[in-house]
Amino acid sequence: MKKVIVFLMILTISSILTSCESTTYCDISYVAKPTFNANIGPIVRSTCAGCHNQNNSPRIPLETYEQVKAAIIDNDLICLIDKPEECFYGKDKIMPQSGRMPDCTVDMFKLWQTQDYPEN
Repeated sequence: MKKVIVFLMILTISSILTSCESTTYCDISYVAKPTFNANIGPIVRSTCAGCHNQNNSPRIPLETYEQVKAAIIDNDLICLIDKPEECFYGKDKIMPQSGRMPDCTVDMFKLWQTQDYPEN
């Protein structure tokens, strides 16, 4: 009888644990209509502008709406943050240098691009 009770307890606990869904930050923070001012700009300022600014001449500045939009259109910025191994031609680089952005953040940049770069 004890074996049956132990078995039922284990079965109950395992079914509870497997039925729980995990919600990630990406799930919670999904933005259907990202804009530069509300979504893209803050990400760029916190992860890119430290290196990509007017004072760091060899790098493309990423401080304004126009600069970020131009970097996507002219310099394939989305590829650089999404697939650095392909965009840097196999060189061991990643953007930002602090580490790859989460997929949901990269997806937000892609969505912003497909929605024709809304500013506000």
